[in-house]
Amino acid sequence: MNNQSLISLARTAGAPHDRGAGILLHAKKGKLVKSGEPLFTIYADRNWRLQQAVEEGRRLMPVLVEGMLLDRVPSTVEI
Repeated sequence: MNNQSLISLARTAGAPHDRGAGILLHAKKGKLVKSGEPLFTIYADRNWRLQQAVEEGRRLMPVLVEGMLLDRVPSTVEI
């Protein structure tokens, strides 16, 4: 996981100024995860900020797994 990219995502979502914005990490570096299991969740108080954070996530690709890149962001986003 690239910490700088995750920080950028959190700030794009509105953190630390919006109290409801940020990132919840579901997995730490080195943890075994199954296919389809979420690695992190982005929270934002405003829908437009969430959309910007999702686009930023697609651009930054903050997670690298065993030398392979995961799908950048799922095609569907739960809001």
